[in-house]
Amino acid sequence: MARERYLIGVDTQKLQEERAPERPLTFREKVEKFWYNYQWAVIIVGVIVALIVAAAVLVGSREKVDYTLVMVTKGKLAQTALDELAEEMELYGQDIDKNGKVNVRIVPLVMTDDGDYVELATLFSSGSNVMFAMEPTYYRSQIEQYEEGDEYYFTPLNAKHAGLAEHKRYWNWQNSYFQQNCSGTFPKEMYFGVRAPIGTAAGREEESAACVALLEEFIQNNPMQEITVESETTEIE
Repeated sequence: MARERYLIGVDTQKLQEERAPERPLTFREKVEKFWYNYQWAVIIVGVIVALIVAAAVLVGSREKVDYTLVMVTKGKLAQTALDELAEEMELYGQDIDKNGKVNVRIVPLVMTDDGDYVELATLFSSGSNVMFAMEPTYYRSQIEQYEEGDEYYFTPLNAKHAGLAEHKRYWNWQNSYFQQNCSGTFPKEMYFGVRAPIGTAAGREEESAACVALLEEFIQNNPMQEITVESETTEIE
């Protein structure tokens, strides 16, 4: 009430007009004001953008592959051995993505590792990979026992080699040229096969056919080697 008493007879509109206008802010002051009010929002957005850019760069720089081989073993294999096998297989592949180079990626899965065991089950259920190399124990436990009737997991291989199974759905590389002469350490027996484009792998006809062609070339260029038993040399046909 005191304020209204002092303003009796005073033109409030005139008081407002006589009030000095505020000075316009300079650019620097505007920036400082904006930063004061929104600095945390700017920081959060900046971090998000940086993460997006980093992810994009990582994906863009990742080497593309033409073939992927999932290798299932009991023990862990040295990376140098895996690289040696990949380089050997690249000799017989095609540049599918037309980037000027044949790339084979090997995904090693160790069955004594619970995480790798689950990953193998995931690969089977998703059908995301079609070419496999497995120690015999895991082929029998993971694949062979489930094959019934005309529904076979691995597709037949059109190759001639002593290491081919009778039904030709997998190839055992035991005593083959690479297995005998590679510098890396691998299991003596490995079953190589390619998933037929059925079940969860349906729709991967082109990938399956390309992997079959690669594996057939790899088989043909890895003949069985002579082995020595009690000082007698025999040749496996």
